[in-house]
Amino acid sequence: IRRLVADAQASRSRAQALADRAAAVLFFVALGAGIITFASWLIADDADQAIESSVSVLVIACPHALGLAIPLVISLSTAMSARSGILVKDRLALERMRTVDAVLFDKTGTLTQGRPAVHEVASIRGDDDAVLLLAAAVEGESEHPLARAIVAAGRDRGEVPEASGFRSIAGRGVEAEVDGRRVAVGGPAMLDERGLEIPGSIAGSVEKWRDRGATVLTVIDGAEVVGATALEDVVRPESRAAIDALH
Repeated sequence: IRRLVADAQASRSRAQALADRAAAVLFFVALGAGIITFASWLIADDADQAIESSVSVLVIACPHALGLAIPLVISLSTAMSARSGILVKDRLALERMRTVDAVLFDKTGTLTQGRPAVHEVASIRGDDDAVLLLAAAVEGESEHPLARAIVAAGRDRGEVPEASGFRSIAGRGVEAEVDGRRVAVGGPAMLDERGLEIPGSIAGSVEKWRDRGATVLTVIDGAEVVGATALEDVVRPESRAAIDALH
């Protein structure tokens, strides 16, 4: 924090120095304009008008407002930003903000809640609930956030079956025995390892999920892929309003 404050103070000093240099140049411009005005009216043989006009030019063109306005605007804008939770590290960035037409967000935990949830389920037999409950049974003993999301979604759909012989396969997924059958839940690495492919009946849905960035976990019953689930981070309710406000 001390380093950020020091950077902000240094940036403010640079902005003030820039304003002082501009004010110095404008001072000589205003003084020159005043002298030219005074001389012009003297040549026209009107001393009173020469004094009045040259003073008017000096008052109007005097750069003292620039030297006062820039630090005042910087102080007020950074104070308003601080009240909104924004720390302005570089004061000159405020000037460049007028050209910004794109904003990059960290998604997870910023625009989203950082908590995955099951959004869609696909089954080769058309029984999505059965596939989800089967996956929830296998994931019951896993502590992975995706597993917790599947278990929570499964409990919302019905009674999750009992599983035994749970085993976690690093980098692949998990497997357990459900109703005497060996069932596994995992990603593409598990499919490749077992030489399996996504069945054509659900391949379109899986491809659509992957295209939009969802995490796809397949459910394997024995040596057959029986379904798949799409998990996505939950978008914060206020994210749309915040982005609309930026627009």
